[in-house]
Parts: sequence; C-alpha cells; structure tokens
Amino acid sequence: MKLSRRDGIFLVIILALITVLVLNRGSEQGKPLPADDAHRPFSEALARGADRETTEQGCVRCHATAARPLPPGHPPKEQCLFCHRPAPATR
Repeated sequence: MKLSRRDGIFLVIILALITVLVLNRGSEQGKPLPADDAHRPFSEALARGADRETTEQGCVRCHATAARPLPPGHPPKEQCLFCHRPAPATR
C-alpha cells in the first residue's frame, strides 16, 4: 500500500502533534506540597482517602489571608491539589 503525498503530510503533522504533547506533559505542574508541619496534616488526610475538595478548604484558610498570600497570576485557590501534589505521608 502506497501512501499519497497528502497522507504523508497528515502523518507528519499527527506525529509532530503527539511529540509536542508528550514533551509538554506536566510542564504546568506546580511545586509539590511542602513537607512541613503546616502542610503535613493535608498530605496525611489525602493518604487516608480524604476528599480532595474538603482537604483544599484547609488551604484556603491560610492562603486567603495576607500572612500567606498567593503569588500574582496564581490560578484559583479552590483547586490547589490539581497542580500541587501532596508529599508522601511519613510516620
């Protein structure tokens, strides 16, 4: 089976698109959730199977204040754990 020029161009475009998607995978990932005393309860709750949305309410309690503001241009703070992966729970 011989590919036409049009099929070849289509194949090259598809392969280029797949390559770009694979190389950019995870590039928007935020910093990991810090493994400090302030964040450890949230990592442990998630490890126990707590609901992500309920756990994120704890993020808003601290980061909605002027004491720990989010950087300019930060995405909505209601979706913290989409980007910030929790640290492994330690015992």
